[in-house]
Amino acid sequence: MVHIAKGYRRADVQHRNGNDTSDTNTVHTAKAKVGRNGKPVLVPLDVPKPPKSKHVADENAGFARNHPYWLIEIIGIVIVLVGLGVSIVGNKVSPDASWYSMVLSFCLIIGVMAMVLGPLCVWMSRNGQISPQLGSRSNGQLRQIVSSRPKPGVRAAVLAAEILSAILFAVLSYLCMNMWHNTVLAIGCLIMLVAVPLAISNLYQRYCLDRFMQLKEGALKHIKLFGTNASAVKDEPNVCLTMPVDAIAFEVIYNWVSPYLDSKKLTLYSVPLKIHVQDETMRFDVLVIPLNQMKDDPSSRKAFQRECKIVGADSLRKLLGDTK
Repeated sequence: MVHIAKGYRRADVQHRNGNDTSDTNTVHTAKAKVGRNGKPVLVPLDVPKPPKSKHVADENAGFARNHPYWLIEIIGIVIVLVGLGVSIVGNKVSPDASWYSMVLSFCLIIGVMAMVLGPLCVWMSRNGQISPQLGSRSNGQLRQIVSSRPKPGVRAAVLAAEILSAILFAVLSYLCMNMWHNTVLAIGCLIMLVAVPLAISNLYQRYCLDRFMQLKEGALKHIKLFGTNASAVKDEPNVCLTMPVDAIAFEVIYNWVSPYLDSKKLTLYSVPLKIHVQDETMRFDVLVIPLNQMKDDPSSRKAFQRECKIVGADSLRKLLGDTK
């Protein structure tokens, strides 16, 4: 069963309908969030500003989270040193044995790959986040929005480039190890075997984002944000995204919706919800996009509905499980 969480309170803001802004968790109070004129009572909220820096160290987080590059480098160096230590001890104990050289080679390959590929993976993970302030689920939904208008042929070309690069460096690694007997070049080719396809994929995602964001600077000034209650707006035609208030997310949403708007202005509702599932309570925020601000054009509405299916955006009523 879905219960409405406490709504937004702002003592210094008067509702445009002249109603009280206080709220409780009862259904009667939730229904009372509709004004006398039959329209929902909305609390104007400030649109957040985008962060000056994309990645800011969190004082409450530990060393591993704030400095993953250094942690991976330390782990790689430790693995290499372990291999060297085992090799030295093995050479002293039994000079004729060859097992320690295998351990050294294995540790050298793993350590060097960790030191090179580890920071690359961290960079790709951070660069792949559209908004660093949001979690992986919200960033995934933003990525779906960006990918909702694919350019034919580009993705196929990128996939072909990834496969060809992987085959090329796999062949080079085999030749370096078995024919040219050059271990250093073989390790380098193994690293490139993993790094190049990942880099191509990440650059393609960045290209899609840059191509999608037609209006980045100044997009937030066209957005009007209101806090309201789910019961007040669920009967209006709308689509919603399970996402908290975030400046970069607003920029993506505006660039997504702007071709279908009647004007340059976009109105968003921020609705806090909580769901009781057995003994657990889940709290999350929902961004609601009213459909009454869209163009009254059948082709535009059909295109927007198609993109909503790709993104996974549905009406607030369906999110609440209300089928009436």
